[in-house]
Amino acid sequence: MFNIDVQKVLHLHLEEAKKKPKIQGEYMVTEKLDGWYVYVDYCAVDGWGPIRSRQGRIIPSLVDNTDFYNMKPRVSCRIIAEATIPGMNFHELNGVLNRSKGDCQASGVKFYAHDIILLDDLDLEALERYDVLHSVIQGSSIERVPLLALTDDRDNWMYQAQKVWERGGEGVVLKAEGSTYQPGKRNSSLMKIKLEELVVGECTHFYYTVGDKGNRNLNIGVRLASGSKVDVRIPKFSDIAAIEDDSSFILGKEVELKCMCKLPDGSLREPRFNNVVGD
Repeated sequence: MFNIDVQKVLHLHLEEAKKKPKIQGEYMVTEKLDGWYVYVDYCAVDGWGPIRSRQGRIIPSLVDNTDFYNMKPRVSCRIIAEATIPGMNFHELNGVLNRSKGDCQASGVKFYAHDIILLDDLDLEALERYDVLHSVIQGSSIERVPLLALTDDRDNWMYQAQKVWERGGEGVVLKAEGSTYQPGKRNSSLMKIKLEELVVGECTHFYYTVGDKGNRNLNIGVRLASGSKVDVRIPKFSDIAAIEDDSSFILGKEVELKCMCKLPDGSLREPRFNNVVGD
């Protein structure tokens, strides 16, 4: 096991809240997957080590997994990935990967690699590492996390995050394309856009708007316990159909919203409809 600390992720809104945010240059935008952070070390002399968690402990449920071990990198390296099981949410995945007794081996695990650290070139920049990662995992069952965009445009970052949220995903990760891997650090070179907080309020009304592309959108008004009022769009066709079929599905009901954070004035940053409470 190599003595390299994990680089920590910073929330975009926390960096933006600083008096002098250090956000500059282009960022690689990738989806933040709803999986387990894992890493595997490869030594050019001794071969592969075990699959480990963010904290560095061996994961018993993945000990027999061979997805990494068939690859033969030319140099010592660490591959960082997300362990997922298609069709499982994080709560279910957590139950499976946390098993440690008896026949605890997890089946159907899919790995998505998002970074590689080369022990003989710690100054390799993020975009270069992404290319090297492709060459190392090529031909294996491990996939590279897709690059959604490479841009310095914040509106584009939010657009990519919104697309992920609308299909039920976690959010996105922003990695400065010219940055090196920074063990143990939490700074603007690696950030995430994610809806972290849950807020409950009462749905008071709903209404329609027309989007930029001419699409008809259904929106709801929500009154929070603080007295603040929030308007959010309903993204799922199944929820829209339920509301249009019977407005009592949501009117007067408590609804759950997700947001990046609560603001001092009681409003919400990037609020999104999650579900009807008790539905």
